[in-house]
Amino acid sequence: CRIDGNKITKNGWSNAGTDFAPLSSSLGSGIYGNLANCPVTNNQITDNAFGIYLIAGSAAPNPDHSVIGFNAINHNGAAGLVLVDLKSYELVIGNTIISNVNQTAAVKYAPTGFTEDMALVNAHALVFTGNTVGVGSDTKIPIYGHARCRYTNNQFLYGPPTEVGPPTAGSPLYDTWGYGTNDDNIWRDNWFYAFSQPVLWATTTRVQISDNLENGTLVDGVAVSPTLAANR
Repeated sequence: CRIDGNKITKNGWSNAGTDFAPLSSSLGSGIYGNLANCPVTNNQITDNAFGIYLIAGSAAPNPDHSVIGFNAINHNGAAGLVLVDLKSYELVIGNTIISNVNQTAAVKYAPTGFTEDMALVNAHALVFTGNTVGVGSDTKIPIYGHARCRYTNNQFLYGPPTEVGPPTAGSPLYDTWGYGTNDDNIWRDNWFYAFSQPVLWATTTRVQISDNLENGTLVDGVAVSPTLAANR
């Protein structure tokens, strides 16, 4: 498949005042489902309950091997970009993901309760580059587990990417790759606005943070076996 050059708007905006379970979210999303080998490019996705919401099926190893590129994902009610149980090798490049905020306190993804511009839940080998990301109505970009991911040349506005927890037991990432912590990720050449670097989970190991800028100040460091405070 290829989803390119569309304007996708007004899906679920008027009825977005309730919690969304993972499957019922399809009623309020611009693009929803599990896509493999499918470029999603050059779309304008606005004023939906969710912008792009990709989630693995019960047996399928998707979404994987796809491109999410050069989309404007703005002004969606609950979240802009949500990737759940991403098995492998997704490229997210050149997107603008900002001003996605909840209409009311009840608009959220029910299991985790996030109302952010973007959230990752169990991602493996994600390449995330050249994106501009806000934080919605929260103070962070939540990451509920990721491993072997690479984040380069992005602009993160107003709040840090934050490892909220490790991969969860029972998820495709945890079962397939055996990761119980947020390991082997690289943060390089990013611009962090008003904060210094990602917030790592207490058990995270083998992380490289190098050549990033915090409002013009170089943030550099390699964590082999870091001693980190608990998530906050």
